[in-house]
Amino acid sequence: YVRRMIKKSPVACQLPGGQAQPTELPTPVPTAIPTIEPIQLPTITPIAGDSIQFETIALNLSGMDIMNLDPGQQLLLLTSEEDIQKITEWITPDTLENLQQINFIEFSVIALFRGYMPSTNFHVVIEQITVQDSSLIVHAQFWQPAPNQASATVVVSPYHIIKIEKNLLPPQPIKLLLESRAVSETPPP
Repeated sequence: YVRRMIKKSPVACQLPGGQAQPTELPTPVPTAIPTIEPIQLPTITPIAGDSIQFETIALNLSGMDIMNLDPGQQLLLLTSEEDIQKITEWITPDTLENLQQINFIEFSVIALFRGYMPSTNFHVVIEQITVQDSSLIVHAQFWQPAPNQASATVVVSPYHIIKIEKNLLPPQPIKLLLESRAVSETPPP
C-alpha cells in the first residue's frame, strides 16, 4: 500500500518519494479593458399600432359662430407654414396665431374639423394617434348633445388641432385615417 503525504504549503508540495517541488503561482497580468465608443442610436420609429404623443394647439368645442366657408368633416395633415393657408377660413384668429408659432421643421399638425353643426354642445376631441405601417390613425370622439341637454341654436364648427413631432411620423406617403365614435353624455372638460 502506498502512502502519499502532501504538505500544505503555498510554495511547495511533497511528491511521492519525498522530493519537494516548488509550486509556481501565475503572476497576475494586468489586462487592458477595451473602451467602447458610444454609438449613435437611430431615431425610434413607433411600431405598428403604437400610440404617439401629441399636444393640443386648439380645441374649439362649440359656441363660436364661424360664418366662413364650411369645411365639412375634414382630416388634414399640415407639414409646412404654407399648409396653414388651407384652413385659415375655418379657424379663429387665436388659433391662426397659435399655428403660426409652430416650428414646422420639428413638428407637423393634424387638424380635424367636424363641419357646421346646427347648435352648441357638438364637440370633436382627438383622443389618440396611432401609427400603423404608413398610416396615421386618428381616434376621435364626436360629441353630440343629449336629448334633454339645453343647446343654443347657433351654427358652430367644432375642431381639434394638434401637433406631433415629425420624427414620429411613418414613412412617406402618409395616409390619414379617422376612427371616430359618437358620444352623447357629458362633454369633456
